[in-house]
Amino acid sequence: MARNVSQGGGEYDFFYLKLSGQKEGEKPHFTVKTKDKETDKYVEEDSTWDISGELRKIEWESYKYKKDGKEETGYSCSIHLLDKEVKEWYVVQMGFGWTMRGILNNIFALTQSQLSNVYISVWKHPETSKNGATVKVGGNNGEKMKWKYDYKEKLKPLVQSFEMGNGKIINDYTELDKFFQEEIERYNKEILEPYWSNSERVLEEGAVKHEPLEKKESIEEPAPMKTQPLEEVPPPSTNDLPWD
Repeated sequence: MARNVSQGGGEYDFFYLKLSGQKEGEKPHFTVKTKDKETDKYVEEDSTWDISGELRKIEWESYKYKKDGKEETGYSCSIHLLDKEVKEWYVVQMGFGWTMRGILNNIFALTQSQLSNVYISVWKHPETSKNGATVKVGGNNGEKMKWKYDYKEKLKPLVQSFEMGNGKIINDYTELDKFFQEEIERYNKEILEPYWSNSERVLEEGAVKHEPLEKKESIEEPAPMKTQPLEEVPPPSTNDLPWD
C-alpha cells in the first residue's frame, strides 16, 4: 500500500478502503483512496486484498437514496484501523450486506487482548466462486475468528420473508440491521472504549484531521433486494477457509 501521503497536516495519514469487485467474473478487493494535495479531492491510489491495524472504533450511519422514484433509507458501516508505526489510519467502508455483516460478526467475537492487530481480508470462495470477507486476528498463533452469533439460531429469525404472487421470496432485513446497529453500539461501549481509555493507548483525535468522503464517493445505491429464498442468501461459512 502506498505510503507517505500527507493528510491536511494531521498526525495520521488517512486511507479510505471501499470493497470492489463484487460483480460476476470479478475478484473482490479493496480500492484505496486518499486526498490529493493539489486538487483537494479523493483519488484512487491503490488496491489491496487485506488490511490490518489496531481496531479503533466502528461507526454506522443512515443515508437516503432514490429507488423507483421513491426515497429509501440505507445503512453503511465504517471500521477504523490504526497503524501506529507508519502513522496511518485506515477506514474500511461498505454498505450493510452479508459481507459487512460477516465482518462484524467476526469482530464482535474479538476480546480486548486481540485488538492490537486485526486483519480484514476479502476472498473468492474456491468452490462456489462466491465473494466474501472475514477477519483474521494476528498474534503468535495467527488466530482466525469464528462468527460470534450463529446464523440459524440468531440471525435468520431476524429476517422476515414474504412470498410474492409470482412465487418469489422477498426478504426484509430491517430487524437484522437493527440488531447489528445495536451490537456496534454495545461493542464500542463495552470493548473498544475501555480498551482505548488505557493511558498507554490514548490517542488525541484532535491532532488528526478526519475528513470523511463525500456520500457519492463512499456509498453506492444498494443492489436490488434479493428475491431468492433466505437459505441461499448468506455467504458460505468463513470458519474453515484457507488464508492464501
